[in-house]
Parts: sequence; structure tokens; C-alpha cells
Amino acid sequence: MPSIATGVDIVEVARIRTAAERWQGDFLDRVFTPAERRYAGEGELALQRLAARFAAKEAVLKALGTGLSGGLSWREIEVWNEASGRPRVRLRGAAARRKRELGVREIEISLSHTAAYAMAQVVLVRGTPRSAPARKPRAARSAAPKKRPARAGAGAGQKAKDRPPPK
Repeated sequence: MPSIATGVDIVEVARIRTAAERWQGDFLDRVFTPAERRYAGEGELALQRLAARFAAKEAVLKALGTGLSGGLSWREIEVWNEASGRPRVRLRGAAARRKRELGVREIEISLSHTAAYAMAQVVLVRGTPRSAPARKPRAARSAAPKKRPARAGAGAGQKAKDRPPPK
């Protein structure tokens, strides 16, 4: 999986709390998509989840090498979760164009948060998708048991009863 860039960011949850309280819905609406806000829910855990998503957006911007310049905006980067809980990134607009320019096929992301901090790491992956190694059809595989090679060193050619015991 050839990566082309990484980005990492850490944010204090209190910083997100302060911004949300100071600018109320304006901050949340400017930075997070409706789906991200729904996922976060309410209460203290919501702030941790939003802080992790904020760190993820910063990490994506660093990996893309643009920051918020070049016409990119916060809401063009969306963090969502698969049914399994695995976080994923969806890009739109200028962020998606930058992804195509770089030849990025996939974005891998990892998030973590505590009551005090949230962090995200992003790896941009380019190239063709990985494929499983080719296997011989079952009928073509040998039915004969594999012989183990003789052990090298002392006693390799001796019968089991004549070998010294293993140490």
C-alpha cells in the first residue's frame, strides 16, 4: 500500500468546547456537516467526538498539503463511520479535486479521544487496489504431505533415537 502523505493533529477538547460556547451554532455549522453533528450527539462525549473530527479535518488538510488555502473549506472534509465503527473520510469540492490531482485512491484514518484531548492520523494512499495473491486451484495442489527438511547442525542426519535431546 504505497502512501504518498501523512497528516496528524491533536486538539484539546476544551478548545472545541470554548469555540462552541462562544460562537454557538455558527462554529459548529461552519466546521461540521449535519451528519457529523448527528453522529456526535449531545453532552461531553459529543465534544470529544467533534474534537476528534476537527483533528481529522486538520490532519487531512496537512496530508493534502493545502491547509485551508486553495478554496478548501471545513465541510468539504467529512468524517463518517462504517457500521463496524471504522472511521472513514469523504471529500467534496476543492478537497476532492486536490485528492484527484495527487492520485489518491484511498484515505486511511485513525481517531482517538479522551476527556482532555482528541487526535487523528491520516495516510493518503495512491495506486491500484491491492489484490490477493493468486492461488492454485485445489485440484492442482499436491495431495502428498510436505516433507520437512532436515535440521541443520549437530544430529541433522541421525535417527531420532540417536540424537541428543533438545536443550
